[in-house]
Amino acid sequence: MNCFDPLFAPISQISRNRRLGTALIVCLLVLGMISAFVSELTYGGQFLLMDMNFSDYWSHVYTVPWARVSAFAIGLLLGVILRDLDKKPQAWETLLARKWCQRLFTPMMWTLNIGVGICLAMMNHVQWRHGSGHWDKPSLAVFESLSRPLWSLAVAWVIFACNTGRAGPIAKLLSFPPFVILSRLSYSVYLLHPLIILFVIYSRRTGIYLPPDRLDQVYNYLGHLVLTHLVAVVLYLFVEAPLRSLDILWEPRRRRKVTQ
Repeated sequence: MNCFDPLFAPISQISRNRRLGTALIVCLLVLGMISAFVSELTYGGQFLLMDMNFSDYWSHVYTVPWARVSAFAIGLLLGVILRDLDKKPQAWETLLARKWCQRLFTPMMWTLNIGVGICLAMMNHVQWRHGSGHWDKPSLAVFESLSRPLWSLAVAWVIFACNTGRAGPIAKLLSFPPFVILSRLSYSVYLLHPLIILFVIYSRRTGIYLPPDRLDQVYNYLGHLVLTHLVAVVLYLFVEAPLRSLDILWEPRRRRKVTQ
């Protein structure tokens, strides 16, 4: 996605024209869902059934940014809402304090959020149960186009609820100090984990065997998890943290220029 940052330049002007910026983000969301559907319908298939060209799927579906941009668009929309929440706190407090919001909207959103999360996590496994039919390409394309934005929407609601005091014990759990430390490494882990997995896979001299008990895969997962976080610590200390410090130092100058 980083190579497409120049395309988001008009969206960065959202503070000057909120409606235009929001419209651009919504268009980005819709186009991302359409591109994910078309890419999956054209190059996708069932990996475990080996009815697809893995090279084409990797190049045209799994790694292309336009197949994943819908999830980023949800994050941008959440950023717009949180920015408005900071600028107009009294208006938001008045809205969220209404009875229908406390008694109906918030419980309904948490129910939908949990339901969507469970469905997205388990839905794809249903087709592999004994006696279940496997999904065809159109079904896979629909799942591919909807799963990422829906999951991002579920995560966005958790963030919004924590910021507005509507998360209860979940906010306390996510504020647990070790999670705060891990949150600083999350972006580095996000960038590094596919590279480490690919390095390990392409360094093997034998194929990957899937035993019935899956213990080998559990061992591999834990190894990838620990190694990725160790490398992420190095990346954070030597790259991300210094750049963040420079950004903090530069922020007052940028604000001064805007006010002038």
